[in-house]
Amino acid sequence: MSSPDAFDPITGGNDEPWFIVTRFGGGVRAMPANWKGAVVLAGMILGNVALGLGAGLTWAFTGQWWWTAIYALFVFPGFFFLIFTIVHRKGREIVYAPVNPGPIPPVAMRAFPPPKAAASTNPGLTVQAIDHVQLAIPPGGEDQARRFYGDLLGLSEQPKPPALAARGGCWFESAAVKVHCGVEDPFNPAHKAHVAFRVSDVTGLAARARAAGWQVTDDDALPGHDRIYINDPFGNRLEFLKPL
Repeated sequence: MSSPDAFDPITGGNDEPWFIVTRFGGGVRAMPANWKGAVVLAGMILGNVALGLGAGLTWAFTGQWWWTAIYALFVFPGFFFLIFTIVHRKGREIVYAPVNPGPIPPVAMRAFPPPKAAASTNPGLTVQAIDHVQLAIPPGGEDQARRFYGDLLGLSEQPKPPALAARGGCWFESAAVKVHCGVEDPFNPAHKAHVAFRVSDVTGLAARARAAGWQVTDDDALPGHDRIYINDPFGNRLEFLKPL
């Protein structure tokens, strides 16, 4: 059986999620992560059963069959929609890829909270943070980069050191992010590999980008997040997300 280190947690927007959503063996399953999730799930199941029994008894004793029809057509399927919404908003997804897929093992619960990182094989080295990201642009693409990274994303352009300025390209940064656009010739855009930026307003960014003519792709595959992809002027794929 795989160890807890085999789990790759993808956290949602909640520090203390109520559910764990597990992709396992080609399917998606959910389980309560704590007492809140257990209470919500038990309450919804018991409430749904009570409503079903009430509708059935009403039909049996009064002949008013439409109560059961309303339950079967609206209340019962509505239960699944509601619990799916709660799990999506209050859950944390764990991607688990065992060698031999089968029932979710008890070790799945030990993946929450996320396991501690493995000890470094080089005790003398500590990776502290990402200093900057570099994205490739074609020769002469500086003005287009300024229109995208400066005007759309609101990053301020910073002067390059004289020794590097002759190579072309441009640098942008904010208090939290540094993006270096470096010239690559011949140029090949990154269609799959990408940088993910956390932003304060995904919907507003998408609207501004579309209004400016940029290609925007909506994406809801990551639970607990608003997320879109935007191609920069050169076809580099960039992800923008916000925890819900």
